[in-house]
Amino acid sequence: MEALISRLNNIIIEADTRQGKPPCMNSRFMNSIRDIVKHKL
Repeated sequence: MEALISRLNNIIIEADTRQGKPPCMNSRFMNSIRDIVKHKL
């Protein structure tokens, strides 16, 4: 499950880099995904 989150994070960072946005803009979004995943476990 941690690997899945890591891959999601990398995909989002990659997409942001292509658009020229700093990856940190999505950190709040990633934290909410992590929270959702933790609650599912």
